Amino acid sequence: MGSEFFWRKTSQFGGFLGNLVYTISSRYTADPMPNQQQLLLSLMQKNADTEYGKKYNFKDIKTFEQYQDAVPITDYDDYEPFIDRMIAGEQNLITYKKIKHYIQTSGSAGKPKLIPLCGKAVWNFQIMGFCAPLAATLNYYKKQGIPMPGQHSFLTIEVVNRNLPNGNTASCLSAIPFNLLRPIAQFFSVTPKAILYPEQPEETDMNYLKLRFALEDRSVTALTAALVMYLESMFEYLEKNWELLVEDIEKGTISKSVRCPADLRKKLLKKCKPNPKRAQELRAEFQKGFDTPIGPRIWPDLAWTSAMRGGSLALYAEKLKKYCGDLPFNNTGYAASESLMAMPLEMSALDAVLLPKSCLFEFLPVDAPADTRPLLLDQLEIGKDYEVIITNLAGLYRYRMYDVVRVTGYYQKTPKVEFMYRSNLVLNITGEKTTQQMLDWAVERACKQVNLPYSRFCAYGSMEDGKLPCYNILIEPKGDIDIDLSLLSDTLDKALCDSNLYINVRRREDVLGKTQVHLLQQGTFDAYTDSLRQQGINISQVKPVTILNTDERQEFFLSHITH
Repeated sequence: MGSEFFWRKTSQFGGFLGNLVYTISSRYTADPMPNQQQLLLSLMQKNADTEYGKKYNFKDIKTFEQYQDAVPITDYDDYEPFIDRMIAGEQNLITYKKIKHYIQTSGSAGKPKLIPLCGKAVWNFQIMGFCAPLAATLNYYKKQGIPMPGQHSFLTIEVVNRNLPNGNTASCLSAIPFNLLRPIAQFFSVTPKAILYPEQPEETDMNYLKLRFALEDRSVTALTAALVMYLESMFEYLEKNWELLVEDIEKGTISKSVRCPADLRKKLLKKCKPNPKRAQELRAEFQKGFDTPIGPRIWPDLAWTSAMRGGSLALYAEKLKKYCGDLPFNNTGYAASESLMAMPLEMSALDAVLLPKSCLFEFLPVDAPADTRPLLLDQLEIGKDYEVIITNLAGLYRYRMYDVVRVTGYYQKTPKVEFMYRSNLVLNITGEKTTQQMLDWAVERACKQVNLPYSRFCAYGSMEDGKLPCYNILIEPKGDIDIDLSLLSDTLDKALCDSNLYINVRRREDVLGKTQVHLLQQGTFDAYTDSLRQQGINISQVKPVTILNTDERQEFFLSHITH
């Protein structure tokens, strides 16, 4: 019985579970508010005797209005002391549940966060976060009148768990589904387990090893990452290093120049055999260049990609088209370490329907006055942007996500949303509020106008004595370039004014200076990612670094400026 049989059956079973989730969830989305009310009462009742519940009199809360009046809006700083105590062994602080696992996030700023994870949330991430997108794929191919290709994925994810002092474990969000799928990973992944579940990722060139085995397997049907930027950066790595990879496939080895622990190298070399035929095929395609999509040329069965790609990730999704063309994609929903909040309903959709049973939702209209009472799930308007506040299942109450979503429509009586940007990741020196989408658009437009191919960029606002405050844009170019920085600065400055009209207003008021552009050493962003890995941070879901909002980030990137 061929291996393709197992790929196909594994995918079909996952899609079956996903369609079952759709059927069950449709009962909740048909009338979301009774489910939200029921969840509120359950959380208040069950957590009434916790330290947090006693402080805010959970036992007396029966309605959303009472809840909003009694409990303040919070962020991670409000819970960090409780979480430190939980990790030290205390219980019944913010939740009645016994927490055994935490989600470690790199955080948008500062040190990593540890978010408590309960069993119900694990189930949500596993079934709604993994199987529902698979069902969307299955249904897509069913509409085309063709069988869904077996899921034989090139996984760029790294599943790493670490032990905490109290015996609990911590991992990144993307590891959750794959922890439980470890026994059957070989049935849907071309990535060897020793790479998918690495023991020493900080000492390993993970990009090389992931590509080394994926390239050798001609039958890849899907490309999967937590965030689309990691698919795009993987192809950038391939474009720079394909000769080394092809040579090693040809010889059946792993180059000594590749950073890899001795025990892992020994284990992986057992899987390597000389493969001159595949090497010749790959070399022929790479030598033709990367001007036409390389993915379908080296993997003829490539059928779809799967990763989160909305909002600030849209730029990387667009860049991925250079390598993969217009393949259908799975946007895996709207999720964060704190909760799975929405799941996709169909293939290649950027929006997803909110899940009334996964957490409590509140929404603040963007730019609302400070005393505005947040809206509930049934009060949102199509086309409007809102900042998301959630109460999750594991002890975070009225928790400010700093996420801004746009309501794109309704599925039954429940809003569908698209993630737009992080409200705490904007350039806002004089009240002009330049979002990441504005920056993405302006940089892309300006670089095209001056014919500057670039990899990534980041930005920060500077306020020096004796000078007008201004934006500083740091761009990592592709290849050796000879560019007039003054022309690039002028072009980018104009593009920013076009993307955000408030910048023009501030210019006329003479309170915001002209944008300054600097060039970074090639490989700067890869070096930063590697530095995070060296710190023990799992990079599978580290979001793009666009705003340099910490001293550590500014110090790193400013030290890599060349011009």
